[in-house]
Amino acid sequence: MTVLEKRAILSDFRAIIDDLRAEIKCEIRREIKEASKEIYAVLTNQGIIEPEERVLTKAQLMEMYNVGKTKIESMMADGTLPFIKSGDSRQSRVTFRWADARIAFETTRR
Repeated sequence: MTVLEKRAILSDFRAIIDDLRAEIKCEIRREIKEASKEIYAVLTNQGIIEPEERVLTKAQLMEMYNVGKTKIESMMADGTLPFIKSGDSRQSRVTFRWADARIAFETTRR
């Protein structure tokens, strides 16, 4: 076997090893992502954490924090409670991100 043949074989082995490393990294990332989703789902279902992207209505906030509609609307008006309005009319649906509502109500109760 010549030196050039040995180098070619070595180069092929290196390419195979690099491909295997890349595949293993992708598989590990996939498994970590899937495990993270499962852990997040379990913690959310058990009430240990709340989903950050959860959206609440006024009625849900009233029940959750035991406040009236007037309190929520005054917090909206003074900017302490961020909200999402789905249109321009007075009848447009208003929702609140759970994380924003939690921060707003935790800071106003002190």
